[in-house]
Amino acid sequence: MGVSYWGGKAGLERQLVNTYGELKTAFNLVNIMSYDARFEHYDGVTAWKQYRQLFPSSTIVSIGFETAPEGWAGGQLVVNNADAQCTGSVILQNSYGANINQPYSVERYLNAVTSSTLPNRNPRDGAMLWQALKTASGSCGSAPLASPGSIGKKAASSLGLVDDPALQNAPWK
Repeated sequence: MGVSYWGGKAGLERQLVNTYGELKTAFNLVNIMSYDARFEHYDGVTAWKQYRQLFPSSTIVSIGFETAPEGWAGGQLVVNNADAQCTGSVILQNSYGANINQPYSVERYLNAVTSSTLPNRNPRDGAMLWQALKTASGSCGSAPLASPGSIGKKAASSLGLVDDPALQNAPWK
C-alpha cells in the first residue's frame, strides 16, 4: 500500500489492530467516516474495504455518507453514478495515490458494500448517514446533490430496507 497521502496516518488503525489483536473482536459495529476528506486523495470505497478486512464477519462495517457541503469543502455527493457531472463528484485518487476516477455517489458506495466478495463480509454490512437533519443545497450539473431523503431512498432500495416515506418530507428531503 505504501505511505498514504495523509503522511501514513491512513494505516494507524491497522497498526493498532495488528498490535492488539483482541481489538478485532471488541466491536459489534464500525461506522466508517468515508467522507469529509475531499475528493482529490480519498476514496471511501477503498477505506471501507480496508476496514472490512480488519474485522471478523461478526462485526458490521458500514460505509458513511454526508450531504454537501462537507467540513472539508469540495466533495459533492450525488445519488447515482450518472449524476457525477461536476467538480467534486468524481474521486480522483485514493489515499495511496492510485487513480480512481469513479463517481462520489451513493450508488457506487452502496454497490461496494452489497457486491463485496470479501470472505469476512457480514450480511448486515450497510451504510450510515452523518447528520440526518443537515439538508443538501445545490446541484451537480443537471442533478441535485444527495440529500438525507435521497440517500435513504437509495439505501433502502440497495440494502433491501423499508423505504420510509417520512424521509421524503421536510426536513430530510
